[in-house]
Amino acid sequence: MKNLKLENLGVQEMNATEMADVNGGNALTDLLANILGLLGTIVGAVVKLVQSL
Repeated sequence: MKNLKLENLGVQEMNATEMADVNGGNALTDLLANILGLLGTIVGAVVKLVQSL
């Protein structure tokens, strides 16, 4: 049997980081992550405010 070189067929190798970026989840996951990030920022600001009193 012949060795098949995938580069000749336009196939590219990807590392784990690239795979995570490309297959990063769906819109609901992204929305939830943004909401939790915003909530974390708000809670952090409130904690700083309370500590300064």
